Amino acid sequence: MNELQSEERNRLRRQLAERAINLAMSGNWPEAVDVNRRLIEEIEPDVEAWNRLGKAYAQLGRIADARAAYGATLKIDASNTIAQRNLQRLASIKHEAVPTGSADGKRADPAFFIEETGKTAATSIFSDAPKEALARVAAGDMLDMRREGDIIAVTTRSGDRLGVLEGKLSARLIELQAGGNEYAVATVAVHPDRRELRVLVRELRQSPQLAGRVSFPAETATGFRAYIKGSVIREERLDDEDEEGDDAEALMPDDEELSTESLDYSEDING
Repeated sequence: MNELQSEERNRLRRQLAERAINLAMSGNWPEAVDVNRRLIEEIEPDVEAWNRLGKAYAQLGRIADARAAYGATLKIDASNTIAQRNLQRLASIKHEAVPTGSADGKRADPAFFIEETGKTAATSIFSDAPKEALARVAAGDMLDMRREGDIIAVTTRSGDRLGVLEGKLSARLIELQAGGNEYAVATVAVHPDRRELRVLVRELRQSPQLAGRVSFPAETATGFRAYIKGSVIREERLDDEDEEGDDAEALMPDDEELSTESLDYSEDING
């Protein structure tokens, strides 16, 4: 292969990889499958393409195909933590099924996870959902909230109940929603084995009658943790235990299998 052919091949690889990432970020999983398969079959069967293909298959409920894709990653790189972690998660799903996390294909825009002081709060939910259902919820999925008495329950877009927000946060949201504020919630990370879901709640609209009132004050005042500034999604991310440490500088969707290199949120939005 001459230098010109090699350069053209690399250019096409970059274009397809970028398109695959954009399709995943927009939740267009059928096309994401097609683009990643083209990358693998026509360009190069690298670990990033196999991992993205596994992600797309999992989102479509094609669990056996997802396992095969992640398995192909491990044949190339036996120590690949992305494939290892996802195979462990998929082991909780016994049958092919439609994913419950994004039944309508709705994914959070990367901008959803950018810090706005007082308007975002991250918290953990200890889920009472079946382990298999929780395993099908993916980082970056938009979720729903509904009131159940004095608490706020978090559900998938298709209505499957995942768990509840802690008491102080629930009470505050109920009060502010009653005043006319509007909020949304999305998944940051999912740990089926621990029955744990990490979510981000964001203020979408502030009612005129609540003008100037902060939705999410500092942790010391409320008992729940305010969102910490996030800037980059990268494949070489910290391990799970480091992500959740007190000194973490960012809290971001656990979707490293989408990336080929460091991606700034602003680049994702404009790409």
